[in-house]
Amino acid sequence: MGIRRTFFLVLLPLAILILAFVVFILKVEFGLLAFAVSFIVSTLIILIFFRVEEVPGYDRLIISRGGMFIDTHRQGGRAFLIRGLEKPIRIDLRPRGEEVTDDLCFTEEGIGIRINYFFLWKVVDPMRYLLGPGDLPAIMKGIASAMLKTEVGELPLEDVLMRIDRIGTKMRDYLQKSVEAKAWGIEFITIELGSIKVPPRIEAILEQKMVLAMAVPNPFMPGRSFVSGNPFVAGPPLSAGSPLFVGRKHILKEITEHLAAGRGTVAEALPKPALVLYGQRRMGKSSILLQLPVRLPEDYIPVYVDLRGMAAQGTAGLLQGLAGAVAKTLVTKELPMPAVASLEDFVPEPFGAFNAFLDGVEASIGTRRVALLLDEFEWLQEKVDDGIISRDIFGYLSSAIKLRPRLFLVFAGLHSLEQMRREYWTAFLSGNSVGIHVSYLSQAEAGRLLGMLPVDTSPRVQQHICLATGCQPYLLQVICYRLMEYIHTREPLPEEASVCDVTAVLDVILEKGDADYYFEDYVWRYSTPAEREALVALARPGRQGGPPLQEEALRSLEHREILTQRRDGTWRYRVELVRRWVARKAREVTTTADILKGLPLW
Repeated sequence: MGIRRTFFLVLLPLAILILAFVVFILKVEFGLLAFAVSFIVSTLIILIFFRVEEVPGYDRLIISRGGMFIDTHRQGGRAFLIRGLEKPIRIDLRPRGEEVTDDLCFTEEGIGIRINYFFLWKVVDPMRYLLGPGDLPAIMKGIASAMLKTEVGELPLEDVLMRIDRIGTKMRDYLQKSVEAKAWGIEFITIELGSIKVPPRIEAILEQKMVLAMAVPNPFMPGRSFVSGNPFVAGPPLSAGSPLFVGRKHILKEITEHLAAGRGTVAEALPKPALVLYGQRRMGKSSILLQLPVRLPEDYIPVYVDLRGMAAQGTAGLLQGLAGAVAKTLVTKELPMPAVASLEDFVPEPFGAFNAFLDGVEASIGTRRVALLLDEFEWLQEKVDDGIISRDIFGYLSSAIKLRPRLFLVFAGLHSLEQMRREYWTAFLSGNSVGIHVSYLSQAEAGRLLGMLPVDTSPRVQQHICLATGCQPYLLQVICYRLMEYIHTREPLPEEASVCDVTAVLDVILEKGDADYYFEDYVWRYSTPAEREALVALARPGRQGGPPLQEEALRSLEHREILTQRRDGTWRYRVELVRRWVARKAREVTTTADILKGLPLW
């Protein structure tokens, strides 16, 4: 607290009270009056020289006194400041988000692409943070941008598209360990790379490759061709109309039927439940949302929004961002665009400002309908927990689709609403939402994707690929991408891919770490110590003996669709490639202590 503060706040008033009390005890004349006067004087000293500062639990209070900073270590509660001498400085310890849009990077070939990304950070040392650079968020954006440009500049365009998640993981690891972050008292939590914008001319070329235009005939197989470049995409979601998007007919049909059920005068008067696409990571939920513009009837206007960056901007920033996304979509549909108020206008009454914008949208679209496609919806709950977004957002969104017949909501995320915090999502429960589970592709759907390879794949080869990937969409794209590269190294060009080719490609994927983002970040990082022990134990071929595995951990891994239980009660991996990766990981984590000290759990 400091010697001066202790003297004025404690010692001086206490000395006066003790002196008055002694006078009172000794029955000196006017002793009672002296005690009363001393009490009043002590109270006045405290009121005159000090003021009380309330400190929320998420703030750290630092006191500025005569140009010097004093860390009070006060985080939640009250602090006493000397009037006229000390000033409070509040340091917010909550995680903060920074979004970077259209960051221009150049690939190895000199192609300029624009990348959107978002990173979370928080203050861990308030004093270092206070003494650090002034505009720290802008500096951090510069550091992240410089590293991204370096990583992208060392890769050709197709490798950037293929390895975008791996680039994000590398950036996250670097930023978390950066000397600058420690010196400035901050910690990077995560960084997420989003959409990539490619120049239209280059995009047209990529689209031609994606549809596998058979422009170069294959002398070994009429009707097939070996294209230069690689059409398969492992990382970013598949764009609308991509021929690489296979299967999911039942999901798209269910979405279409649900939205179409809102048509008609009578139907529009009925409450509309929200749709929730849920499933494990890399199952293709975002790709499904991005297909809706070409799958829904023409009178629907789907508006895709990734909430990862937008939710970190607070209630006003979120709703203003949603308004901007809707406005941009209306422009592409050649419809009148209602005015979008500035962020300053949204701040006082964000819900009122968004309501005014929706009024303009309804006047603009006529009989059409708007479907808000909100990806990564869990970020809403996370930012409400952090105090960044108002808890009223859930009730507001639920009321909006009830009161506005031409507005629909489609959520997509890792969890169903029943798994989320009930007190937040109550408005969407009890029949007010419809869940659609997104899981692995079927072998027939995987076969359609494998049929786009420029070589034949026998049923045995397809079965081998499906066993290795479990028909997981992301891993299928990874193996097809690598198989394409591997085939082009063969001379003469083969007519058919063999099991040996697939085996060699699987080794390449594990060696080069193409899918490490999926394995490391989802399979390992988000597993508890007990789940990690189960993963390591089951990854060993022919496991016998050893301590029994926790039933709760096994069931959790089953729910996450990593493990499945055989009829005889034993457990196995759903994806052989995941088992092989964990087996390699097990060489690094050989003891329980190693497993416990692995990557951060959450």
